[in-house]
Amino acid sequence: GISNNYNSNYWSSNNNVCVIEADEYDRSFLRLEPNIAVLTAMDADHLDIYKTKQALEEAFIQYTRQIRAGGQLWYKHGLANGSKLHADHKYTYSLQNDAADTYAQNITLLNGGYKFDIIGPNWEITDFHLHIGGFHNVENCVVAVSIAMQLKIEEMLIREAVATFAGVKRRFDYVINTKDVVYIDDYAHHPEELATLIRSAKTLFPGKKCVIAFQPHLYSRTKDFAPEFAHTLDMADEILLLDIYPAREKPIEDVSAQTIADLMSNPNHTILSKEGLLTYAKIAPIELFITAGAGDIDQLVEPIKKLLTEKITKSKV
Repeated sequence: GISNNYNSNYWSSNNNVCVIEADEYDRSFLRLEPNIAVLTAMDADHLDIYKTKQALEEAFIQYTRQIRAGGQLWYKHGLANGSKLHADHKYTYSLQNDAADTYAQNITLLNGGYKFDIIGPNWEITDFHLHIGGFHNVENCVVAVSIAMQLKIEEMLIREAVATFAGVKRRFDYVINTKDVVYIDDYAHHPEELATLIRSAKTLFPGKKCVIAFQPHLYSRTKDFAPEFAHTLDMADEILLLDIYPAREKPIEDVSAQTIADLMSNPNHTILSKEGLLTYAKIAPIELFITAGAGDIDQLVEPIKKLLTEKITKSKV
């Protein structure tokens, strides 16, 4: 992901700490041998590679076996198969569950972001300010801060880093955030990611009509998780479905965006072309708008931003 702070996905210094976002696709993360590993989830995905959820989970377990001697594993509290994960030192983290080794408390909403405290093993830091949305980002912050404390980084520097963190492009990325109009873009392409995205947006902006434009990614993923996609997207007030982005795949017979639409219980859903989505952005009243997907929907972000900005400007005249 591209860091909004640096407008790059690569940054270096003379420090001897290297942070990598590992990817389980094609088992590429099994090439890594970390000193510290963070395991956020083991949800079934990439079944075109792993075939079964069990095989995917075994790959994650193998990944933890590759943590170096004396190393640490931080994993989400309650994660299935947590007892099978390996490391000389194991810790759990959570959004708010005080049964975990480290967790957040006193979480309050603040201008599309959050204010909270973090409780760790034998330490506590209060009044963090995170200026990006999504409770999952608060949870990610909990484990990032915990590791920073393990690395003995000064508390003041940790607090400043959280307060100035501008997020990552296409990860609950505020494209527009005004009193009347909020536009969020996100890379979410798995049902669990979509659920977190929609739930967080609706919690942060209650009362605003939530419209999500979703571009399914891969025919195989759509086929494998069509019921889950339908159930998750039903959480929004209105759903705009784009055609499947094929990426590396050839079409699968009888698998399309309609496959998801047919399983939805929310009647406020429409299948649109990219041009149709731009037309919608131009003429429809927008309060809380989300674009999501791992395909080329990102190419529509700037055009949509321009259309919405023009509408906002006209409404003030």
